[in-house]
Amino acid sequence: MRTLVLSFLLALCFQCIPNPSIAQRSNLEVFISEVKPFYLILNGKQMNDKPQTNISLQVPIQRYEASIIFEDQRTPACTARIRTSSFRKAVYKIKRKGKKKYIIKRL
Repeated sequence: MRTLVLSFLLALCFQCIPNPSIAQRSNLEVFISEVKPFYLILNGKQMNDKPQTNISLQVPIQRYEASIIFEDQRTPACTARIRTSSFRKAVYKIKRKGKKKYIIKRL
């Protein structure tokens, strides 16, 4: 009986240890309502090959340092800390703030 209980507790402990190979994933969408294609950079890694105005992808659930680099090179890049969740799709909008500045806002 004692070995059965110990085996059960040991199995339970292994279930609680996070395993990066089976990390949960979340849907992330970043878009801009203007016609200003951009590149999305998450934690230093470029996520799209061609500049787009709407990017949807699946990423591991975590916090990210996001950067937006616009195709036209005249518009300054913007950065923000974003996070994903297992409960719902994470949607972020790039909004104009002022004449030339843009920000990343969660919807």
